[in-house]
Amino acid sequence: MPFSCPTTDDFFRARIDHMIDLRHPLAVLASRMPWQEIEARVAQTFSRKGRAGVAMPDLDLFGELNRP
Repeated sequence: MPFSCPTTDDFFRARIDHMIDLRHPLAVLASRMPWQEIEARVAQTFSRKGRAGVAMPDLDLFGELNRP
């Protein structure tokens, strides 16, 4: 009897729908969430905003350099 395996693009990577139990309560909840509505409501909050930056040449976030 030949071994059968779901087709994937990469032999060592299984598809996500074969790794999770779609009957699990969190998977069921995720399928029932109104994702488009949620995304539309929070999109403006997380959108990029232009901000004026201030150069701080004396601030070294990585510590002092060991200069000879």
